Amino acid sequence: MKGRKKPLLAITLFFLLSMTNMSAQTDYSSKIWDAAPHNAFPDIRYYDGYFYIVFRESNMHVHKTAADDGKIRVLRSFDGKNWISIQLLEKTGFDLRDPMLEITSDNSLMLLMGGSVYDKTTLTGAHTHVSFLENGRFTGPVPVRYSADVDSSHNWLWSVTWNNGIGYGVVYQFEPNKPNKLMLVKTGNAVDYSLVANLEVAGRTSESKAVFVNDNEMIMVIRRDGDPKTGVFGKSRKPFTDWTFKEMDIQLGGPHLIRFSKDLWLLSTRSFTGENPLYTGIYLLNTNGETKKLFQFPEDGRAGDCSYPGMEIHNGNLYVCYYSSHDGKTNIYLATIPIKKIKKVLKDSRTE
Repeated sequence: MKGRKKPLLAITLFFLLSMTNMSAQTDYSSKIWDAAPHNAFPDIRYYDGYFYIVFRESNMHVHKTAADDGKIRVLRSFDGKNWISIQLLEKTGFDLRDPMLEITSDNSLMLLMGGSVYDKTTLTGAHTHVSFLENGRFTGPVPVRYSADVDSSHNWLWSVTWNNGIGYGVVYQFEPNKPNKLMLVKTGNAVDYSLVANLEVAGRTSESKAVFVNDNEMIMVIRRDGDPKTGVFGKSRKPFTDWTFKEMDIQLGGPHLIRFSKDLWLLSTRSFTGENPLYTGIYLLNTNGETKKLFQFPEDGRAGDCSYPGMEIHNGNLYVCYYSSHDGKTNIYLATIPIKKIKKVLKDSRTE
């Protein structure tokens, strides 16, 4: 991988962080949904006066029969505390999973979701779908379309980030008997996607999140499995065709990014100890790709099947929506953490 040399002086705040983990206390987190046998892969967004949470409902994590095809549950709340179900999205022949909410440049709420196709227990394809909130409900899922140089029956468009009328997303392609391929794509309508750049990253890459630092610069985090397992951090400048990459010091799973300050980001991910996923982790990430763990859910590290957390900052709070199986089966949880508490930890760490 190509990489830039570290600057002599990184972000001052980051090197002053000698904090211990800011373990989230139990009263910050509560279970908000457990109706299905398996409730997982959530995301959260505040839009037009309401919070929305979306996640997959199924019988189990991995499809075994047609009865296990995932459906996307939509919850809504006015205050972030009391939630009602407003919709259950499904599509015959598709295991819908990993839903993500994005606000487009024209202020529409789009719902992106994977659509896995199986022949009995064999995964034969993946077709990402998109839906839009209209009159209080999401439209029926329709498959996204790719330009010829991107198209495949095994494409997964993991997420989309909007800026100045253009949405940028990362597709990972996993055709049988071929190395995984990673591509940055763009769209103007959330349905049709064309190639911006092939991303040359060693290893078995998959789930990736790209965000804008400003109009001219983007950063990206990439999940990587196999050998090596560490995540990858990328950086690029407009027109985003050339990227530099470096290995991160943590392993990623279902990573998500939201801005915390001008040069700092909150990174949520499945966190690993040894070979086993144990908890949902929230990290601080700077624009050099360095991380510091802030807190974890649950704090005792007994989550088992867990994570894929969505995040939203609204009205002075960080909302973290995640799934965990520490109560005996996979359920949906929401943690609400005052931003002032995070800032206090950062301030205290600078004075130590």
